[in-house]
Amino acid sequence: MIPRRSFVCFHRPRQTLKTLFTFPNPFQSDSISYSKQKVLRYTPEQVFNVVADVDSYKYFLPWCRDSRVYDRKGTKAKGLMIVGFPPFVERYTSDMTLIKPSLVRSIASGDKLFKELITEWKMSAVEEKCVVDFNISFQFRSSLHSKVATVFFDEVARTMVGAFERRCADLYGFRPISKKNLTPQK
Repeated sequence: MIPRRSFVCFHRPRQTLKTLFTFPNPFQSDSISYSKQKVLRYTPEQVFNVVADVDSYKYFLPWCRDSRVYDRKGTKAKGLMIVGFPPFVERYTSDMTLIKPSLVRSIASGDKLFKELITEWKMSAVEEKCVVDFNISFQFRSSLHSKVATVFFDEVARTMVGAFERRCADLYGFRPISKKNLTPQK
């Protein structure tokens, strides 16, 4: 009997030529990301309904000047957002994936503001609560926007998550979280 042999194949990346001096590109912006997990006393459906209601963002989301969905087909949609504060007011469009009650994902497309913008909300049920995983990552096309964003970004992201939580409270009533241990539902 011939013994079986296992082979693992590794791909070796091409080596790049390193230089003695490297200079930062002043026109290139860095990618920025933020993640937050929050437990809310709402159902995943309720949280999903608030996050998926892009047309209402302009009423409760700070720095949102206008928001609307202009094309919706099944779980896919396109949205327009106008955000900012003077003198920085920008617009961008997003391709959205809406899978009720567990996922809202938005990817900015074809605009001059963002090189990349991915926003993702994942909702899952735990006891009579909802665990919300919020992730946002982006890279501006302009290094000026990037530099300004790095100064304020953490506060802006926290404010944004808080605005969605307050919107849930406005629509469904305030429901504080008890300090019991949370175990996933089956």
